[in-house]
Amino acid sequence: MKSSILAPIAMLLSAAIAGTPDNPENMTPCLLKCNQEAAKQVGCGTYLNIECTCPSDPFVLALNTCLSAHCDAADVKMSKDLHVKICHGNPV
Repeated sequence: MKSSILAPIAMLLSAAIAGTPDNPENMTPCLLKCNQEAAKQVGCGTYLNIECTCPSDPFVLALNTCLSAHCDAADVKMSKDLHVKICHGNPV
């Protein structure tokens, strides 16, 4: 009986660690909002469109402007780390 209780909990924890389809990197709410807004602002549609966002200086500018205005230092660091990981480049 215990295993039937633990299986749903394990599934929830796995989903939380892996993120969701609209937030695969498990970003904080503030970082996610800034990424979404920056992508829309520069015409990429979604931040998941890395072919558009990764090489886009206007995206990086819009993202950093939002982060500076609304998020904390941990969000800024996570943003830089994710950019390197996802875009295979230097931090923004």
